Amino acid sequence: MDQSAPYPDSALREADDAPGGASSRGGLRAAAAPDAFIQGDGAENTLHLIVEGAHCGGCVRKIERALSAEPDVTWARMNLSTRRLTLRWSGAAARGGALLDRLSAIGFPATPFDPEKLRSVDLEENRALLRRLAAAGFGFAQVMGYSIAVWAGHGQDMAPATREMLHWISAGVALPILLYAAQPFARSAFGALKARRMNMDVPILLGVTLAAALSLFETIRGGSHAYFESALGLVFFLLIGRYLERRARASARSAAERLTLLAIRAAHVVGADGAVRA
Repeated sequence: MDQSAPYPDSALREADDAPGGASSRGGLRAAAAPDAFIQGDGAENTLHLIVEGAHCGGCVRKIERALSAEPDVTWARMNLSTRRLTLRWSGAAARGGALLDRLSAIGFPATPFDPEKLRSVDLEENRALLRRLAAAGFGFAQVMGYSIAVWAGHGQDMAPATREMLHWISAGVALPILLYAAQPFARSAFGALKARRMNMDVPILLGVTLAAALSLFETIRGGSHAYFESALGLVFFLLIGRYLERRARASARSAAERLTLLAIRAAHVVGADGAVRA
């Protein structure tokens, strides 16, 4: 799949200047009017998009199947590494807006493809992910220390008041960090549920929420066991995986862009009579 920028600079400037343009400080969002990015001759139109919220092959299948089910769509293929979707349809170019709405309806908002904006947004999101990863790692280490003390106390007749104090300290550390660090999974899960579908972040959020809620319940009633360190540990290691996944995708995208630069963009044909044609 061609990874070069498919739009002229004038189209990118036009979309940026328009209300509801293709980018924002908070990340990518769907362009209000993608007409400037549509390429076509009237019979067939092509639109290249960046898709948000796709994390696995199952997401790609849902996107491609939903778009291919549209009667006028002739081609819908997505590259998971670059998050780039190539969409072709026959008929009016104005149909592009409705197809973007179709993507949003199934929980995958999209915006016209712009490599520079994609790199900028990815850099911002990677920094935010690292901050959440650092917070989760700090909280996990702290709460694990308190939990080890409680576990050791079960065999050494620790006073109930001391155990309860350690549980409350663990709750005070873990709950705010969980609310902050688990936001990427929460946004993805709520987006999927809003679109009446499931993704892998739904069971993650459910597990973290249940572990934290049960631990808080046990702490309030003075129970012997709490599981704050388990909830934090799950979020911490999943954030490590999410960050490494994003780094791998960025490397794959960079490699594809470098290969594109090596492609021959023009050639000259020398005829039998010696004439040269471009």
